[in-house]
Amino acid sequence: MRPRTLLLLMSGAAACAPGAIGEPAHDGHGPEVTVTGPRVMTEFPLDEGHYVSPLLELEEPGTRVALMLTLAESGHPTPIEVRAQGADGPGAWIPLVTIFHEEELSVARADLPEAASAVQIRVPAQDAERIAVLTYSASTPDPATLDDAASVDTTSRGLSADLAAAGILPRSAWGARPRRCFSNDRPKERMAIHHTASARSSRGAYEPLLRQTQAYHMDGRGYCDVGYHFFVTADGRVWEARDVSAVGGHSGNYNGGNIGIVLVGCFDSSSACNGLGGAEPPNAIVQGTAHAVAVLANRFGIPINADRIKGHGQQPYQQTACPGDRMRARLEEMRAIARGGSQPPTQPPPTQPPVQPPPAGCGALGINAGLVPNQGVTSCGGGYTFVHQGDGNVVLYNNFTGRALWNTATHGRDTDLLVMQGDGNLVLYGPGGRALWSTGTHGNPGATLAVQDDGNVVIYTAGGRAIFATGTQGR
Repeated sequence: MRPRTLLLLMSGAAACAPGAIGEPAHDGHGPEVTVTGPRVMTEFPLDEGHYVSPLLELEEPGTRVALMLTLAESGHPTPIEVRAQGADGPGAWIPLVTIFHEEELSVARADLPEAASAVQIRVPAQDAERIAVLTYSASTPDPATLDDAASVDTTSRGLSADLAAAGILPRSAWGARPRRCFSNDRPKERMAIHHTASARSSRGAYEPLLRQTQAYHMDGRGYCDVGYHFFVTADGRVWEARDVSAVGGHSGNYNGGNIGIVLVGCFDSSSACNGLGGAEPPNAIVQGTAHAVAVLANRFGIPINADRIKGHGQQPYQQTACPGDRMRARLEEMRAIARGGSQPPTQPPPTQPPVQPPPAGCGALGINAGLVPNQGVTSCGGGYTFVHQGDGNVVLYNNFTGRALWNTATHGRDTDLLVMQGDGNLVLYGPGGRALWSTGTHGNPGATLAVQDDGNVVIYTAGGRAIFATGTQGR
């Protein structure tokens, strides 16, 4: 019997699901399916100890399958296999190889032995209960964007002054990787609101989900960067994703002049969002989205109305329920807030707090402790220094190799103070108390910063929970 197939729907960005999660979407880079773990066990046929997906048929032959996986709890990724369907029937099952893994989040991919007209995945039955949600896609990545060292953008550009002043967090705040290419867009004239159709946070933190999305887009689907221009998280914070002056990769055949704003979470009343944090958008995420829309509309002269600011599925050529029916129902409310001049949900204080000397002991920046230009903190073992440089950049150095491991990308800026505020936010201030960069960790009073001997710089809450890290351990 021929395996049942998945009917293709034209849609938009990765992880922005169509009418119901489990149906395929398409964004110009091949079709994609998002499905929750319970639906794997109820809708994928069981065959020889594996839940086997229906065929995902491709409009054009595909050479790569990529998968983004979220488990119900942290641990090793579930082993998942894929097989290609060609002219001679189904091929052999081959493993998807993990290329990103943080706690319960992972990304995997498999390059197929030959171009396929359809693909299937299968999940071991004993591991299916571990799955919260998985997204998989099939495509033929553009070779120009894959592993081409000559095309790697090695510049470290900070967030533009107007966006930074509006409280938008730069790419460095979530540990973004450099993009592989850069294509300037025409002037922006519209915005698309998406949702990720994923969990809202990872163990209480947002940054790992943003890194997972970038890894899936770049290393899995073959994009040159994360497809969206901005993320908005459940606490209302707005994060820079792709440089807003670049062409996005979020709305199929409609990316030119189109700003992609994606809400991290799942906001649809169908069973698709079960176990992902609830379908109702938090008020903070609506406020944060409105703030982003207001700032960007002002910058690009975009009218804040239903013609220019739409849900992803409301834009031309997009057949998708994204950003979910619950968020679509609040789009006019969001636009009204934006027209009223939305303020960011939380901002660093407009003036610098009093600065106390660093606490006794090595490798620490305590509550309200600050670094003026050319001051730094060195790890207890002497191997790493976190320094506020005179050129305005804050850089982490490996003292054994002299190599810079991480930076705030603020070189060339006029800076006065880097301070570990009492509210838990690490903020870099310029003249007049203007915030130029921050970790976005406010709301955690008593947090402190540690420059560790493993090469990682971490902000810990008073209770010892890590809420920010440079991700440089072992480097």
